[in-house]
Amino acid sequence: MKKFTLIALLFCMAWGVHAQQIAYVSDSPLMRKNPIESKLFKLEDVMKHQKALNLSKTQKDNIIKAHQEAQMEFAKWQWDLQASTEEMSELVSSTKIDETKAMQTLERMIDLERNIKRTQLGLMIKIKNQLNKEQQEKLRELTSSRSYFFGEGGTTIRGLRNTRGNDRDDKKEK
Repeated sequence: MKKFTLIALLFCMAWGVHAQQIAYVSDSPLMRKNPIESKLFKLEDVMKHQKALNLSKTQKDNIIKAHQEAQMEFAKWQWDLQASTEEMSELVSSTKIDETKAMQTLERMIDLERNIKRTQLGLMIKIKNQLNKEQQEKLRELTSSRSYFFGEGGTTIRGLRNTRGNDRDDKKEK
């Protein structure tokens, strides 16, 4: 039973790492809105709309610096997390699992994930703090017009259905 629990936990953690790499679509009705993230701004959105936001050189430089610092930390932690994941995989592959070692490895993995999340939040806070009130309002306005699945100008769920040969939605709208 302990082996099954560890394997299930490992799978969940691996899925969590994978999910961090997938772009989060914060305004999709298919996903629950994150009440914290919805009040902050993603680097990609600020970069995409930098001209419309009329960012100053100082703002750009500060955002770039914050991003570079965060990226150095992310890279280090992702390497460490991958190594710990490999170690956990080896541990749970044995016929008899060293529970103490597995739990220590798990704690290391949890600490790394906490550091990653802390750095992600810190970066988003630094980005928001670089923007004045008008820029924040403008960015919210620009990013709220996204399509409900893949973002502005992207394929919608209806579009996905249509690529599979189901065009009922298009016929209803005509």
